[in-house]
Amino acid sequence: MAKCEATGYNYATGKPLGTDRLHIDGEMLCPLQPTKPFKYLGCRTTLTLSWRAENETVLQRTSAE
Repeated sequence: MAKCEATGYNYATGKPLGTDRLHIDGEMLCPLQPTKPFKYLGCRTTLTLSWRAENETVLQRTSAE
């Protein structure tokens, strides 16, 4: 499924969780590393709670004006 991504993160161990067992209609979801940013409610963040991608995007857009 090209549009769907799955990610998981164990905050106790600081390690990613496997997503290879997640399927929709028999198709495997695309894995997304917990440190890779994704857009959620209009903001770019990571599952490890890094806002660096959003900060960089905002600074880039505001400095271009």
